[in-house]
Amino acid sequence: MKNSKPGRPTIVISVFLALCITSGICAAQEADRKGKFEFFGLLGGTDKIETDFSDINRSIKIDGGPGGGLGVGYNFNNNLNLNTSVFFSERDLERKTLSGTILVEGDIDVLIWEINLEYSLLQDNFTPILTAGLGSTDFDGKYDTGVAVGETDFSYNIGAGFRWDVSKKWFLKAIYKSNWVEIEDADDSSRFDGFSLSFGYKF
Repeated sequence: MKNSKPGRPTIVISVFLALCITSGICAAQEADRKGKFEFFGLLGGTDKIETDFSDINRSIKIDGGPGGGLGVGYNFNNNLNLNTSVFFSERDLERKTLSGTILVEGDIDVLIWEINLEYSLLQDNFTPILTAGLGSTDFDGKYDTGVAVGETDFSYNIGAGFRWDVSKKWFLKAIYKSNWVEIEDADDSSRFDGFSLSFGYKF
């Protein structure tokens, strides 16, 4: 699969280790998350999605780009959080031969829905976090020829980042994720990475 990115896990690990060091420097103060629901908005972006269809000598590329979304979650305690979110973005679309000849272009909307289990390594206001989850990725677009394209596919993710509970009510999160989506009839699952910044309210 030509969209393999063996260097990206190294980036995730490096970011995670840097955040662990940073959290150790920050003054420790126990967070107030246990038993609270939370609502958050998120801004971010993902890189391109590429996948091959060898049986018909075709490939599809969906450009990367920015987007935004909303989410809700629940804190079982100061370490464990379960949340769900939707993330929307508009992208450019290309259909090509496997040799790279562009056949047709278009526009496509990408909607990512996820349910994630998130673990805070510390019970402090500032903590590194790990996250993993599953959901679906919805594609809905149209080629310049007028032909519509769309499907909803299973997807899953892993990521790392940090959480900062700024006060008893407000928090910030920054997360870097690797995502995989199982596009119908494709040779293999397609991987795309992304970064998101969330700002939320606990209640």
